[in-house]
Amino acid sequence: MANDHYVARTFLQHFGDAEGRLHSYSKKKGGEYFSPWPNDVCREWDGDLNPAIEGMPEMLGEYRRLFEPKWNPVVEELNKRNADRSIRLLVALCFANMVTCVPAWRRVAAEQWQNMKSAELRFKNIINQERGIKDEGLEKGIAALEEGKIKLVADPDSIKAKMTGNLMGFASLVYHSNFVFFENKTDIPFVTADNPVALQLSDVLGEPMTRFMPITPKLGLVLKLDAWDRRKGGFPKEPKEIERLLEEEPRGKVFGNNPSPADVRGLNRLVVQCAEDQVFTCRKDEGIKALVAKYGKYRIESTPREYRESATSLIHGFVIDVRPRSD
Repeated sequence: MANDHYVARTFLQHFGDAEGRLHSYSKKKGGEYFSPWPNDVCREWDGDLNPAIEGMPEMLGEYRRLFEPKWNPVVEELNKRNADRSIRLLVALCFANMVTCVPAWRRVAAEQWQNMKSAELRFKNIINQERGIKDEGLEKGIAALEEGKIKLVADPDSIKAKMTGNLMGFASLVYHSNFVFFENKTDIPFVTADNPVALQLSDVLGEPMTRFMPITPKLGLVLKLDAWDRRKGGFPKEPKEIERLLEEEPRGKVFGNNPSPADVRGLNRLVVQCAEDQVFTCRKDEGIKALVAKYGKYRIESTPREYRESATSLIHGFVIDVRPRSD
């Protein structure tokens, strides 16, 4: 068995101190500190493999190898302010992995599946009652679900396979989005985490959320995934369309921004809130320790929403937000 990184070691290395060590604070342990090497964190046994992907269980590992070995040269080019097509493609591949196949987002996807299946069962029971159909087994099952006596559990390999299948489509969406690079010239370094892409919801209904991926303590990427026609929903899924999109010149533009100290603190707060557990800094920092302790219960959560559309249909959806955990 291999102990694979879900956040690449080449990515984490850029947040090490002069000796190469990370300074880590645990949300689950109230800000407890330790100083690991990048090789020792963000790993899972056989994480690059998945038996649920028939014919190619190594698909995720092959995808990650598209960008992980090239990440150090990517950062070098970005530090030179070079974000040409080839660099943007590698950044997009990395970004897509960080927002689909890390444990935090696989947990959210599993919760969404569980909520969706529960909703389907409840709605079937409602329709049965309205039509005078008696199904005692279904009624007892729903009652047990609502009372917490039983729980629907998603198969983790199936969830991971679904997320892996979405990687290239998501990467093509990122590739064509506007890139806003935040050059951090303050004395407050950006932090990163075991869930490296933080998010912030828009206050405007229908606007895409803003996502932030720290690249180094002095450089971060902010973007909105708004390159895809919203009327189509989601992101590109057809292989030929994805291939065509990745062969095109990026539609989005590249912008620069110099954040203020307040901006950097705000972005670090988002990273801490969205982290699943570990927050990494390039130096020991009591301020970050306090922030981790303050937002220890926060994480990305999915809240189900249901709307009765007609006598025979139900709209079931989700709202993604960052808030104290529900379990």
